[in-house]
Amino acid sequence: MRTASSALIALLALAACGESDEVKLENASVADVAEATKDKATTVKLKPGQWRTTAELVSIDVPGLPKEVADQIGQSAAKSSTTEDCVTQEEADKPQEMLARDNGECRYDRFQMGGGKIDAVMRCKGTEQPGEMQISMSGNYQPERYDVAAEMVMTQQGKTITMRLKSRSERIGECKA
Repeated sequence: MRTASSALIALLALAACGESDEVKLENASVADVAEATKDKATTVKLKPGQWRTTAELVSIDVPGLPKEVADQIGQSAAKSSTTEDCVTQEEADKPQEMLARDNGECRYDRFQMGGGKIDAVMRCKGTEQPGEMQISMSGNYQPERYDVAAEMVMTQQGKTITMRLKSRSERIGECKA
């Protein structure tokens, strides 16, 4: 979870610039997005420190799933999980380095952020199993907080699974020793 939280914090840190630093890309690799945001990272206002992220699985849809299994998933979907991560000064100064971590199998159909908003659609090909995942994300951010809604659609062996998630992260103080 630390990797996912750190990557999301990095992505939003890059967006923490003003409206004049808006980034708009289409059909871009993860490296393209990191490069496009690199120069803008010098004005990032993300504060290093301890960040708390609460993620909630809002819904999951698996066509053909037996009712009792769907009910069980639905009950767990209502639960949220909370993690805490330390964003160091170095990570806050160079968020594009966290963002650039990629296995080479993902591309952004659309990537736009600026003025306190983010909107992106990314597609990834399976590396261990054949299939594809599309992640759509939109949200709002401030230097010490962000809220994001995401939808992940996974297609594998002709079956599609759709998950909707919400995430809120906020700086809660200095990093714990």
